Amino acid sequence: MRKLQALVTTVLVLIFASVSAFAAPDADMEAAIQEFLSYFREEIASDPNIEYTRYDTADDRYYFSLTSFPIHQNWYEVYISDLAQDWSGYGVLDMKAGRWIIRPTNCDALYALPSARYLFVNNDFKTATSTCAYADAHGPITPVELPLSGVIIDVDDAGYITMGKREILPLHEVRFSNAVEIAPIYQLALLNEDMEFILDFVVDGSTQVSNPTRFHDELAMIRTGSTLWTGSIRYSAEGNGLCDLID
Repeated sequence: MRKLQALVTTVLVLIFASVSAFAAPDADMEAAIQEFLSYFREEIASDPNIEYTRYDTADDRYYFSLTSFPIHQNWYEVYISDLAQDWSGYGVLDMKAGRWIIRPTNCDALYALPSARYLFVNNDFKTATSTCAYADAHGPITPVELPLSGVIIDVDDAGYITMGKREILPLHEVRFSNAVEIAPIYQLALLNEDMEFILDFVVDGSTQVSNPTRFHDELAMIRTGSTLWTGSIRYSAEGNGLCDLID
């Protein structure tokens, strides 16, 4: 138990030493660090195989979470957010070895890929574009160029990437106006983990960044060919196209 507590202390010191590089250290941050240290030390001591833990500081300024990666025992996705500094990011931590696989990096999302790489994503929803980078345990974070402009919506466990671009299309707005209007609708594409197109932007999405393409038993359902969407500009809508299965 003493060895476990010593390892946890070492790991957490590494975590917060890295965090301080992204936000100016001050008395409030140091207090939040110590607050979370105490909490997480008790959590891991009571359950060494913990799969998830989160913590909000008493003043609601700092938020911490750790989530285990199913494909890597003792590896955790670490999410850190300082609301006052408008900074948030992800890293990957090897809890058993007490070292960072990927140091915390400012980004909107982090996805584990089957090739033992990780995909960092930053989204700009005003322009509906994403910037991405790959990282692994043996090298730096490397930017990757997307084949076409769009926003990354999701990456599934098999590494398939759903990407969307906004197009102005007809929408039967039933929540507010009950009239046919033109509205920004996301059309979806499917890429593999190397950013190679499997499907171009031919899959019908919605008014919101949602409905990622997901495979179950090597099959996924998609809708294509819609000419009119019914729903809400602000919430969600569904096209009138046909549904089909792809492998």
